[in-house]
Amino acid sequence: MNKRLLTALREIASYSGRIGRLYWFRQALMRELAVMGYVEQWLPPSVAERPRMKQRPWRITDAGRVALIQANTEGHGE
Repeated sequence: MNKRLLTALREIASYSGRIGRLYWFRQALMRELAVMGYVEQWLPPSVAERPRMKQRPWRITDAGRVALIQANTEGHGE
């Protein structure tokens, strides 16, 4: 995984676990990470209440968390 994707994965991981924080950013990078299975779009209740929204927020998957751990142990931290 290149540095650009790894940075985006770290960013979305920082949003995960925080109640009320949805990740809407870096759409092109999120689509690339989704192809790898590291992120997914989801429909939280707060977004489901607004059916006119064109985009769904992103969240990191278990595979994405594992990829981050591996990147950090392989010396790609920072």
